[in-house]
Amino acid sequence: MPGAGFEPATMRSSAVETTKTEIYEKEAIKPEITETQYKTTYSKPKFDDIDKEDFIRFWTSERKQKTNVNRAQKLYNVLKKVLNGKEISLDSLREGFHNTTNKKDYVNAVRVLLDYLRNRKVISRQEYEDMLEVDFLTPIKSEPEIVPEATKEEADKDIKKALEWIKEKWNNDEFTVNFFKLIVFSGIRDDHAYKLLTTFDQANLEINEKLGIARYRTMKIGTKIKRSFYAFMPLEFAKKLKRYENVLDLSTYRNRINPKQWKPKKPEWRNTWINGHNIRKWFPNFLKRHGVELIYRKFFMGHSIGEVIEHYENIEQNSWKEYAKVVDRFPIEP
Repeated sequence: MPGAGFEPATMRSSAVETTKTEIYEKEAIKPEITETQYKTTYSKPKFDDIDKEDFIRFWTSERKQKTNVNRAQKLYNVLKKVLNGKEISLDSLREGFHNTTNKKDYVNAVRVLLDYLRNRKVISRQEYEDMLEVDFLTPIKSEPEIVPEATKEEADKDIKKALEWIKEKWNNDEFTVNFFKLIVFSGIRDDHAYKLLTTFDQANLEINEKLGIARYRTMKIGTKIKRSFYAFMPLEFAKKLKRYENVLDLSTYRNRINPKQWKPKKPEWRNTWINGHNIRKWFPNFLKRHGVELIYRKFFMGHSIGEVIEHYENIEQNSWKEYAKVVDRFPIEP
């Protein structure tokens, strides 16, 4: 039978001593415990007793569906805002659901929290499964976000104008400019672009001099959920890349390429659709307008290529020629 409560490394000792004693006494009297009795041996943990570092480590390295540290910390704070000082129970979780302003992230974080408590033998498997079945803990799916502006040919002009704003606003800061350009040229996620620039390794860069194209291997930068194969880019731009150290955090650079976040708020900034997320939506539309086939658009974006996976090597090789269709058509200079 698994133990109850957190181990000392993951729970404050005051929260487990009494429970351990009670469990040992129960085990001494009755070695075999039914599932119903099994549930009653578990104490109700308090959110305050959770070791934040252990919880984040579980979510980012132990759990099957992992996330990155920044997101794990963000969602931990979503939980803390409504559960701090409370016992973790169905009632407190329901109350938290009604009190939070970010229900989608809250539900996601609670489901991971319950998985963590089950994994650390703080709640029983049956209790874990029962709690996940309640209606308010059903995962909330996001509606596909449509950015009409990003699908139009005029969007190219918006990209060019945004780069001019960025250069002016941030004094032509090299990292900020290259961060923006990398997302435009490759269509990769902004967190992947940030990691590429801060861990840049020349050995991962492949060059096609004839076509004037370079591509950077990004398989290790991506995750099982947010995959990535390569970051394609004009060769001229690739030659400027290097590893950047001692830079600001990702959220800062996300804001720097999102004019809506800037102050003072100018009308043209406030009305623009430009940000790292929306540029990624613009990218496949840009490729499509210039004749890049669907399977290669998916490949460049890191999306699933489904039944043609057995032809991956051919797609990988032919992707050079497909990217060549757009390499000199981008609205900004390398």
